Amino acid sequence: MATFSWLSVPLCVVVNIIVQAGSAGHPTKESAIGQAIVAGFLMLSGILCGVVALCVVPRYGAKGLLGPALTGLLLWLLLAAIAVPTFTRVRERALKVRAAQTQRVDLAPVAHLPGATRLQDTELGFSFDLPAGYQAVPSASMPKQYRYAYIKPRDGEAASVLVVSLLGGTMRPNEHLSPADIPPGKGKTLTPFSWRGLSVDGFRVSEKSPQGEFITLNVQLPLKKRTVQIGFGGPVAKEAEIRALAMHTLSTLEGEPNWP
Repeated sequence: MATFSWLSVPLCVVVNIIVQAGSAGHPTKESAIGQAIVAGFLMLSGILCGVVALCVVPRYGAKGLLGPALTGLLLWLLLAAIAVPTFTRVRERALKVRAAQTQRVDLAPVAHLPGATRLQDTELGFSFDLPAGYQAVPSASMPKQYRYAYIKPRDGEAASVLVVSLLGGTMRPNEHLSPADIPPGKGKTLTPFSWRGLSVDGFRVSEKSPQGEFITLNVQLPLKKRTVQIGFGGPVAKEAEIRALAMHTLSTLEGEPNWP
């Protein structure tokens, strides 16, 4: 029992490694529950064996009992002390998510433009009015990172663009960007937007092109099926126009947010 007291610690570590390797870094709910059950059993049995071993030291002597038992108990106490801060952070995050999920999101009515062309994505469940003058980029020349791409030519200056791309997964309720989340590089700043009354994140990107300075306003939308990013770009001299265009397009966007 004294030996198992400390041996249960490396056994627990080995079990965790095997479970994580078997799930390829993406554990399921069932595997996480099984992992927690095994870890809890090993911890409780290891601590219990250590306590029992210490209790029989007066009868059988300290040799072969005291050292292993104390080692096992101290190892489990150390692991528990390390795990407490992590558990506290996870619990606080879970409580915030649960509180956010209980808040109902009521989007403002859609403001359609008469006769506007509608972009409809039935797979991901969103749609919005395409601004006037924007033409679809031919699929043969559209970069692979975009789901949709549109361009509006301008005489004597850089064309304006509207692009739609998909981000990995979905956002947690009320999860907002921080400066650390912005792609590295100069000329990038956070900027908030409103999607029919719902506060969403975006960032402004400034860069130089052969036609002059160019800016892009990237808005991230927390849709239920997938996080979608819409980029509105054009000459920096037209920034006020591009921002107004982005705000109006968001007012026409329909889709289900990733929280109630």
